[in-house]
Amino acid sequence: MTNPRSFWLAGQPASSAQVAEITHPGNGAAVGSHYVPTAEQVEQAIAAAHAVRGEFQATNLAVR
Repeated sequence: MTNPRSFWLAGQPASSAQVAEITHPGNGAAVGSHYVPTAEQVEQAIAAAHAVRGEFQATNLAVR
């Protein structure tokens, strides 16, 4: 199996203790894995997004 993929948390790659396997829907074979964020990490991501909402709202649609 490959190394688990990180997720992004406030613009930085992050990991956790929990890993989920990704399986092929056609044959059930394992095709990858990724870290699952904790509830605390989800709260951190929400807080980080909230902190930059004004800056993001002012961003041109082409940049988004």
